[in-house]
Amino acid sequence: MNAAPFAAGPRLRLRDLAKLWPYLRPERRTILVAAALIPLIALLQMALPLILRGAVDRGIVGRDASTLGFFSTLFIATVIGEYLARSVQRYSSTLAVQRMSRRLRSAVVEHVLRLPAAYHDRTLSGVLVTRATGDFDNL
Repeated sequence: MNAAPFAAGPRLRLRDLAKLWPYLRPERRTILVAAALIPLIALLQMALPLILRGAVDRGIVGRDASTLGFFSTLFIATVIGEYLARSVQRYSSTLAVQRMSRRLRSAVVEHVLRLPAAYHDRTLSGVLVTRATGDFDNL
């Protein structure tokens, strides 16, 4: 395996990723939804220990069943909210990447079909398919 493409460090990688932007650009809204959910998910995760503390300090130690019930319900609602936010975030990011991959594959197929016949005469079709498949799997 050749490590030369990564020899220049992170700058080269970012430049390479920037080449994918034309294929990812139509998914800006989907990407923004996924990115916007990250702070919400973090807040919901940070709230869980605070809710447990309230349940223990006010409900259990304070021997107040209604307060314990409130914090229990709040805890369950927060867990469900986090699950839903994570699900939407994961779905939207996966959707954006899959759509980008589809556009990129279409561009590769169009490019290969535009190549001159002489190129296809001297290149094995299996090599083209293997190369394209391998490159997309690595992506």
